Amino acid sequence: MRTGRHLGQIGKAGVLSGTLPQKFPVFPHLLPAAGYHTGFTPKGRGPGEWPAGGLARHPLGREKRLADVTVPPDWPDTAEVRRDLLDYALEIDWFDAQLAKIIAQLETLGELDHTLVVVTSDNGMPLPRAKTIRCDPGVRMPFAVRWPGRIPAGRVVDDFVRHLDFAPTFLEAAGAAGPAAFTGRSLLPVLTSRAAGRVDPTRDAAHTALERHTWCRADGGGYPMRALRTADFLYIRNFAPDRWPTRGPDFISSNKTFHGDGAPIKAFMEAPANQRRFPVPFALCYGKRPSRNSTPSAPIRTKSTTSPPIPPIAPPGRNCGRNSALTSSKPAIRASRAAIPGRPTPTAKPSVLAQPSIAP
Repeated sequence: MRTGRHLGQIGKAGVLSGTLPQKFPVFPHLLPAAGYHTGFTPKGRGPGEWPAGGLARHPLGREKRLADVTVPPDWPDTAEVRRDLLDYALEIDWFDAQLAKIIAQLETLGELDHTLVVVTSDNGMPLPRAKTIRCDPGVRMPFAVRWPGRIPAGRVVDDFVRHLDFAPTFLEAAGAAGPAAFTGRSLLPVLTSRAAGRVDPTRDAAHTALERHTWCRADGGGYPMRALRTADFLYIRNFAPDRWPTRGPDFISSNKTFHGDGAPIKAFMEAPANQRRFPVPFALCYGKRPSRNSTPSAPIRTKSTTSPPIPPIAPPGRNCGRNSALTSSKPAIRASRAAIPGRPTPTAKPSVLAQPSIAP
């Protein structure tokens, strides 16, 4: 199938466990030249060892392997954690495929270039020290915007974006009036500007908050938090430091688990043996926190970077401003020629990829 040839034409590759010779091109190796990414999981091809035929890479493209996973330093680096992160990556791939279908349908209807397309999320990863926590992995959202003819591409903008800015943005884009009581501000002046860097100097911070997520305490109480995020610092105020931030080990929440949402990573970390094996990651992800967290946070860049950790201002083991590779990209609006998932890179004017919204 990969070679487009009959089994009698491909030598040893025509039998089970046979070697695929390098001289036979395979279509997963040819698609990248047309702007596509190819990959597979978990089996792909087998039995047989593909390097034996002289191929420089897997005949099906890039394999998702445990060794390729970057584990945030707040979590134990184990096979169980890596597998859950790979599963999460597959969910993102599935989402990208659905987005490609939506884009294709708009194009079929002739409405793609007349439609303001916004892609974002409602919270961070549903994993420890992320969702519902005011650290960056819990509040930094993907934010991609496409509106040909109205939003110039090819720029990188460092302004902060908040979900509460969406309502006034959509109303202004539609030419409709909004109430004066809006706290959010329209993003159109930033999106339609041709300037790069900091476009609106007043968009230099984001405020985030939480009262309660699931029903996770017998009295319905929450874990109220407020946070201030700038390009350099993250400050978190916890108003109930005597409570478990993850809702605790003694009450089954409305999500039918202890400590809030369920996930393989959480099941692994909550096992008593693993709590003893990884006491520091467990304390970071589940332990009670002081009323005030203040920590330097790396400048949020548009591309993922790695650099030495920054010493915390908060008590040791309690800071969360710079806690993983996931926090090292800048909440900024980024205009690029990124390809639509599953389709060749467009030759027309590119989309705008806005890379940083902050959940309210």
